[in-house]
Amino acid sequence: MPVLDLIACFLLVVWAALLAGGFLFRRVHPPERLIPAWTHAASALSLLLLAWYGYLLTPAGTDSARFALGIAAGMTFGLVGGLLLAGAAAPRRTLAGVSASALGHILYVGALAQYGDAFESVRWLALSLCLVAGALAGRTVLMRARRPDPVRASAALAYTLLLSTTAGFAAGLALTAPLFSVLAVGALLLLFSELPLVAELSVGWRLPWLSTASRLLRAPAQALIVVSIWSALQDFV
Repeated sequence: MPVLDLIACFLLVVWAALLAGGFLFRRVHPPERLIPAWTHAASALSLLLLAWYGYLLTPAGTDSARFALGIAAGMTFGLVGGLLLAGAAAPRRTLAGVSASALGHILYVGALAQYGDAFESVRWLALSLCLVAGALAGRTVLMRARRPDPVRASAALAYTLLLSTTAGFAAGLALTAPLFSVLAVGALLLLFSELPLVAELSVGWRLPWLSTASRLLRAPAQALIVVSIWSALQDFV
């Protein structure tokens, strides 16, 4: 488990307190929201500050700095995408949210691919397994649609494979450097948290209890990914 400094711990406590407090007061807001919009935005901001603070701690020009930059930038787009998708009804807002989230995952992949020895066989094995699992999950969802829209179906499958790529690179890095286990757990949780959203947007397949569970997983998953910056800091030392 990576060791966080005092400022990082404070930001993480603020993030957790905002989420917990917002959940306790959710009854005064529309039922489709798990927490009030302002606490959602405030918790996202505290997590964003944590990510960029971690980047500032990394030595310039090192693999750790490039890793932290990719994670912080990816988290920025991921949180923006999450805020746009929270209660989104307009097609344009939904498209913008999904596009921002996809760009965030591309930045994650770039950060993970350049860190460490990218040619280790175990990393490619983990990536391959995750891609196969993602392809099977995407195919299962699309098969449940009676008349899937070709454009939406292709976009959903591509996004699922992108999520699987992030999880695969994270799992592979954790297998070669156990200090990054928090990263692997976070990436896998993020994969599971976004699959119901992909199913809902692509084929209209909606299970309320599954959607609620996925939204509960998303924030802890993002926090674990951010905390992995301190794994890179310790790995550098």
